[in-house]
Amino acid sequence: MRPVILLSAQLRSALPRSVRRDLNSKLFARFKTTQNPVPPPKPSAPFIKRKEPIAPRNPQGSPTKHAKLTFRKVAIGGTLPMIFILYTTAPFVVYVHVAIPAFARRSRETMIEYVKNLPPTATLYMTTIRSSSLPQQTEVRLGDLVLNKSFLRPVTFTNSKPAPSPWWAGKTPQHFYTDVRAQRSTQSPNYFPTLWDDVFKKIQNNGLKKQN
Repeated sequence: MRPVILLSAQLRSALPRSVRRDLNSKLFARFKTTQNPVPPPKPSAPFIKRKEPIAPRNPQGSPTKHAKLTFRKVAIGGTLPMIFILYTTAPFVVYVHVAIPAFARRSRETMIEYVKNLPPTATLYMTTIRSSSLPQQTEVRLGDLVLNKSFLRPVTFTNSKPAPSPWWAGKTPQHFYTDVRAQRSTQSPNYFPTLWDDVFKKIQNNGLKKQN
């Protein structure tokens, strides 16, 4: 809308048309510059969705989970040493028995003479201890025993021809460990510690086990 010039009719008519036009243009320009500009609308702030509060996590976990993890560590830590002990002590021989044929049972002297000159076909019984703490007796032939060594556990000699056993009976013991000299602490009429020296010499004469 153009502004109205507040002049009397006589004065407005007395002024030249060019003056009136110039006056109108100046007043209109002044009017436009003096009025307050309309502020632009503020941009609406974007809607920010608030996150739901999250409960702080416990770095140690629940007590039940921690107890299960501790039990597993204790079980594994206690089982591994037991397995190692059972593996290393499996070859230990507690007793060695010799099968005496009927002709060598006539007298004590005859039996001793037979043991000192055992043939390769003589039968020996090696008594070891199972993992269940029960004794286990293994039948071997004197001619099948050869000297052997192991870096993982003590071994004195090995049965080169172990007898097959059923699957439910487990693997037949093949490696054995004994002292070179027998102990003399057992008091028994059927215990002859001095004869073990002769038996061990025959095992030594069989030679070493051939490594594949």
